[in-house]
Amino acid sequence: MFTFAFYISYFFFDGERIEQIWRSDKRSEIAEATKKLLGVESIDRALKHLNQARRTLEEELGGIGDAETKQLLAQKKQSEQDVEQIHARLLEIDQELSAQVQLKQQYAQKLLELSEVEQFQRQRDLLQEQERELRDRLQECKKTLKRAISTRGYTVFLPPIAEQFRAIIKEREQRGELPADIKQTFVEDLLDRQRCICGAELHEGTTHREAVKAWLQKAGLAEVEAATYRVDAQVNELERQTEDFWREVDQAQATILQTKQRLAQIDRELDAISEQLRQSPREDIRLLQQRLDAVEQKVESLTLEKGQCQEKQARREADVKQFAKQIKDRKLNQGKQRLAQRRIDAAQDAIERLRQLKANQDVLFREQLEEQIAKLYAEISFKPYLPRLSDKYELILVEDVEGQDSIVGASTGENQILSLAFIGSIIERVREWSQAGLVMGPDSSTFPIVMDSPFGSLDEIYRRQVAKLLPALADQVIVMATQTQWRGEVEEEMLSRIGKVYVLTYNSPKPDLETDDIDCFGQRYPLVRQSPNEFEYTEILEVSRNG
Repeated sequence: MFTFAFYISYFFFDGERIEQIWRSDKRSEIAEATKKLLGVESIDRALKHLNQARRTLEEELGGIGDAETKQLLAQKKQSEQDVEQIHARLLEIDQELSAQVQLKQQYAQKLLELSEVEQFQRQRDLLQEQERELRDRLQECKKTLKRAISTRGYTVFLPPIAEQFRAIIKEREQRGELPADIKQTFVEDLLDRQRCICGAELHEGTTHREAVKAWLQKAGLAEVEAATYRVDAQVNELERQTEDFWREVDQAQATILQTKQRLAQIDRELDAISEQLRQSPREDIRLLQQRLDAVEQKVESLTLEKGQCQEKQARREADVKQFAKQIKDRKLNQGKQRLAQRRIDAAQDAIERLRQLKANQDVLFREQLEEQIAKLYAEISFKPYLPRLSDKYELILVEDVEGQDSIVGASTGENQILSLAFIGSIIERVREWSQAGLVMGPDSSTFPIVMDSPFGSLDEIYRRQVAKLLPALADQVIVMATQTQWRGEVEEEMLSRIGKVYVLTYNSPKPDLETDDIDCFGQRYPLVRQSPNEFEYTEILEVSRNG
């Protein structure tokens, strides 16, 4: 499996175990390693020190403040301690959930290995995969429904207002004000020129002038007329949006209903399979199913506790903010108290700004990273799949099915390509961020990549595409490959980009050893040879490219 190894500053990519990179128990490691590249640890350390400074300042305020201030500070401190304890428990729950998921996978694999229940287990795996996809679809439908309500829900309340507006227009039309037969500017122009269109003089005090002047009250304002009809057009558009809104809502609710019905059916089918395994005449099958049941109950219990903890944490965090506000709003009389409070406010302001910076940085980097992964993946793969990166750095492949993302099962080769695109994208984005001064720490984009068997699970087309991509992934790329992996299209694409070539020679103390050689640039180099002593070891021999 590939790792981020910062103590020796390199990326390591193990092509032979690449399918493990996206295991659920490794995703948190991937997320943490990726954040380290951005210097998030510097922000975390700053937050830690600022929190310590704030608490010290609050203790100082408590020592010089009045009784009520001291009480508020004590309540705030207690709430903060509760938040920390809940956060620690949430971390424990996540670890326990990860362990339980691993156990579930192990038990499921053991059931799959039993020929008598293989069919049942495969069916259960298929149903569980369908269940995950349906739950994802259900969440997307709910988001679509919420988005429609929040952006266009107000249109359903417009019809009475629209009717009032149209009644006003109709009344003005009946009075001849809309559309205006005579424009007010036209009448004013006649009065300024003191001559009617019929040729009559319009001098001050004449009956002719007063008759024309009376039209000022009847003539319509061009701005009012234009605004009226513009609003009328907008009202008509909003009414059409109301129809679209109800159509989208009906469609989303129908999809939600169908999805829930299908989920209920899958639950019944899964329960039926589990019941059959519980009633199996074989004790080992019954025992495995019992363990699976226990794991699922534990997962359900932990998930419920996690939700309760998150709710409790939100309440305690709200309490902390409320106590902080009450402390800040108190009228402090002594100069020392006011100074301490200003220092506390400054520390808290810095904490909130750093937290927001960290959150914004994470969101922006993930969005840009997903975009770069999709770009690199498209350069290698000929399949119309799209990579998607979640907020937990879970990377999946999807395809567009009638406007909806549908998760596809990636093969080992596709996972390998996806992982290469992931690593290359991280390095590229960190390089860009470093150049822009956005990385809070040393530039980690210059770390070399060490790749062991990056071509092992790929066919000829993918091998050639990956060989083209590898030299561009980082400033220095070290590729370890067997003879069969290197020959042909890989050698053709990479030979001109190679700086140094080495042969790893294995020295074996085994008697009657069958040796092996390799031809490099017209010279023979040993791959496997007899050890000159009783020890087993590997030598690194530099290959001469001068023949």
